[in-house]
Amino acid sequence: MLWLDAEASLPADEAYVRPRFREAGLERIIFFNRSGTQCFIASNSRFAIVVFRGSETWNQDDRFDPRQMIADFLTDIDIRLSDWIRGGKVHTGFMAALDSIWDDMQPEVKRLQDQGVLIWVTGHSLGAALATLAADRLPNVQGLYTFGSPRVGDEEFQQRFGLNAFRVVNGRDIVADIPPKGPCRHVGEPIFIDQKGRIHARHRTTEEADDASCYADSNASGNGGEIRKSDSALYIPGSIQDHVPVLYSIYLWNGLVERLKSRARE
Repeated sequence: MLWLDAEASLPADEAYVRPRFREAGLERIIFFNRSGTQCFIASNSRFAIVVFRGSETWNQDDRFDPRQMIADFLTDIDIRLSDWIRGGKVHTGFMAALDSIWDDMQPEVKRLQDQGVLIWVTGHSLGAALATLAADRLPNVQGLYTFGSPRVGDEEFQQRFGLNAFRVVNGRDIVADIPPKGPCRHVGEPIFIDQKGRIHARHRTTEEADDASCYADSNASGNGGEIRKSDSALYIPGSIQDHVPVLYSIYLWNGLVERLKSRARE
């Protein structure tokens, strides 16, 4: 489920998404798009994945520029805190983005749940923030997987958040430290991908789980501030490249393959 959610969270157009998820047995796919907020629900008779994206989308045929992705993210979010419907405070921009699409996607989720379909929610980056809020607002969600998620709400929101949730962070992903730690908190059990692509799942204290720097001991190469050369011959900070969504999918897929090989050897 973790790799499938990561693959689902890749920014891509509808023509790319439909055949991939049909191959995975998710035949029914419905897309929603309002005011730059995008969501799709892929389902079969047993389970559904609700996937959120923000405005940092790109087409599979486009040249991908991580710097532009971060610039879009910073431009589009409103980091003021507002009262959340279930308690605590959350970022106004995230809440507004979810509200813009809620009346479209929520009835479809309810229809699936009424049929006994299990619901999982996921997203990358800005989509991860929306997924976090949606999972908290929807009833009877089975679980939440986020990738490169920013901090979404305050300490009360964090303490009250009771879902089965996992928050995957690749290396020094810059968005995992946005907005800066202070009144804002992360939710979910952290899963860390180090600079060699190795996956670490650790139970941490609440304070440690909220601080991306606590994973420095797993960062074998210590390249949090490294400047790397992209395929466009532009020099991009490693913390920005670590946010690239396809890396999450690749590393988690490699981890799954290694796990299967290990089991086969036993």
